[in-house]
Amino acid sequence: MSDALPRIGHYQLLRQLGVGGMGEVYLAHDTRLEREVAIKLLPPAFASDAERVERFRREALALASLSHPNIATLHAIEPTPGGGLALVMEFIAGETLEARLSRGALPMAQACEHCAQVAEAIEIAHERGVVHRDLKPANITITPRGLLKVLDFGLASRGDGPTVEAEGTPGYMSPEQALGTPQDHRTDLFSFGCIFYECLTGRPAFDGPDPFSRVAAAMYGAPDMTALPEALPPSLRALLEGCLAKEAQSRPESMQQLRLALQGVAGRGAAAAEAPESSVSTPHNLPRNLTRFVGRERELQNTLQALQRARLVTLTGVGGCGKTRLALALAESQLSAFPGGVWFIDLAPTTDPQHIPDVLAKALGVREEPDRSLEDTVMAFLEGRRALLVLDNCEHLLSDCAALAEALLRQAPELRVLATSREGLGLSGEQLMAVPSMSSPSRRDTIDAATLERFDAVQLFVERARGVSPDFTLDAANAPFVAEVCRRLDGIPLALELAAARVKVLSVEQIAARLDDRFKLLTGGSRTALPRHQTLRATLQWSHDLLLPPERELLRRLAPFAGGWTLATAARVCDEEGDEFNVLDVLQHLVDKSLVVVERTGSGEARYHFLESVRQFATERLDESGEGPGIHERHLAWILELAEQGDRIGAGTPQQAYFAQLDDEVE
Repeated sequence: MSDALPRIGHYQLLRQLGVGGMGEVYLAHDTRLEREVAIKLLPPAFASDAERVERFRREALALASLSHPNIATLHAIEPTPGGGLALVMEFIAGETLEARLSRGALPMAQACEHCAQVAEAIEIAHERGVVHRDLKPANITITPRGLLKVLDFGLASRGDGPTVEAEGTPGYMSPEQALGTPQDHRTDLFSFGCIFYECLTGRPAFDGPDPFSRVAAAMYGAPDMTALPEALPPSLRALLEGCLAKEAQSRPESMQQLRLALQGVAGRGAAAAEAPESSVSTPHNLPRNLTRFVGRERELQNTLQALQRARLVTLTGVGGCGKTRLALALAESQLSAFPGGVWFIDLAPTTDPQHIPDVLAKALGVREEPDRSLEDTVMAFLEGRRALLVLDNCEHLLSDCAALAEALLRQAPELRVLATSREGLGLSGEQLMAVPSMSSPSRRDTIDAATLERFDAVQLFVERARGVSPDFTLDAANAPFVAEVCRRLDGIPLALELAAARVKVLSVEQIAARLDDRFKLLTGGSRTALPRHQTLRATLQWSHDLLLPPERELLRRLAPFAGGWTLATAARVCDEEGDEFNVLDVLQHLVDKSLVVVERTGSGEARYHFLESVRQFATERLDESGEGPGIHERHLAWILELAEQGDRIGAGTPQQAYFAQLDDEVE
């Protein structure tokens, strides 16, 4: 190309980033959205080559079908002035894994963490029927934040059937690729094994002075396993050896198996050597979810750290915030850390506390023994085991679950308990972990597809929307409405999933326009789920039904506060006597039960607010109660009183404080 780099559509090429067999890659400026992108050009000379054009188009299709933080995002495909084609992709700052490994091996925990990210990206690709077929360190970029991005799906196949193309990179390509024999997703497992080995040792698994010798080494040779770290758990060593098996049928069944094992070691760091048992052999009854777990990396890490500190960790949060999925994802990642078993006990269908031991025994596969109660039999089963129990949905049996957890933890010193509940169990030594809403764009955030994909709520909405409408894509046209849906639904996973299900029959703009009537819109959850998990209204009604009468009263009386409130304003509007102490204890209970969110202002004063869905539910209850006119009148009187204060405040600090208060109450 000439020194004056041309424009491609509204993209101005800035400088060349690299050259490969399938084209040149340039840094470019998107003049419409004011961002940097990477553009991969198919040279014009190749435009008449039907095979090359088809491979280029195949890369576009492969990338377009994938949306994940560990996969480079495709923005568009554009024609070039010379008659060629260009892929417009996310520009990823950082260094390649190849460049990092040129400086030596990674620490074992970091190698596992990095490779777990790569495994998750390829796992998602395989779920979409895409096989990468050219995995290598040069095609993986490490961002400054430590996020790994898998690029270059140029040799990807759609997985419709076995492919026999003999292409790939010597030293990383599988034996079946070299021979041109049928290939499937297991060819990526071989390449992945080469990458993992190199991360651990700092040297290629199959090396040689030229491409032919590297191919021969991969087909007939074996890497030096004595170079692996001594602390590498035997379970991971076995999986690595399986990945590098010459016969595809001898490799692990799926990338998920590798990801789970790697996440377990990455989470435990140096403690990995203490768990020699294979995660695959750990007894468990974890249900297999039909949808992919999205985002929540920080919450997973924080919960894991809490579980390492405390023997009882309780995940709390409003209904539908994803407590159960988070607990299951953590339990799944920790199979190798608990060789005594990982057990999921779903207490949601249980209404009689006397049946809790039966539910627990059934989950553990324990039967009552002669001359011994079922509870004692369960205790004896768990005693001495390094095991993890997930007690799910404890809120309606709170005191009984607390008594059970305390008894189990006293009897079995190696046991850990991970509970989910809308409020804590109230036991000494319990570590409470509030599960926040998923990260969502605010009104101040830039609204474009690339920016929005950083938010967990957007990733979840897009993922679930594609589940009902495979052609759904996040683009410039629908990005503002996706952002609005995620923001107005407060990033609540259940609400987002129910909204995404409507993509089958409504546009995102139509969904956003109907959120004022969200309880009619957000219905139609899984038919196999409990009724309270099938609609947003039913989820909030379940929480409401567990409240005491004074708690229900305060919940509905707080409904007029659209932008939040302080203790003083709540007392002014919600209590006939205006007594803060009458409100304080009940308000604390609503916070404990995850229906009210508390935060600190700049002055240190506590301020409270509802998630918008909870506020709309409370508004319905206020309208039904007949108290609405009186509460709204008191709320209006307080607003008028606040406004009139401005006439009585002079210049200086009091005025500044007054305007700061107005900013808080602007809603």
